[in-house]
Amino acid sequence: MATARLSIRTSAGQRAATVEKQLRQWVASRLDDRVDYDLTISEQISQEPYRTPGDLPALAVLAAAMEEGFGRRPGRMGNAGGGPAELLARKLGAPDLFFGIGLPEDRWHDDERVSIQMLLNGAATLAHFWRRLA
Repeated sequence: MATARLSIRTSAGQRAATVEKQLRQWVASRLDDRVDYDLTISEQISQEPYRTPGDLPALAVLAAAMEEGFGRRPGRMGNAGGGPAELLARKLGAPDLFFGIGLPEDRWHDDERVSIQMLLNGAATLAHFWRRLA
């Protein structure tokens, strides 16, 4: 008997239902009828990739606050399906606004590190954001 638990992150252009179908096909093609298996996929927590709508007014406020807090214009990136962003936005009927201060060289989820300067810039950004948002 064996058990495996997978956590799959979707990215831009992928859909959870498509990945589920592909996974089911892959497993079925590799296991013959001598092997019993149960492949359960939780649709309640399946999440699509998410990107904050570009026309959200608060996004422009955040960008200005980040420029003030970090001293340069920020970039934009989406959120892979795996975090609660899409699910939260869908259930609440309201967009999510993300603010991140990590850098790729921080090795997210793999022997992570943090820069104190990034944390300080992030704190300054939040202060500028709340002042501007009002």
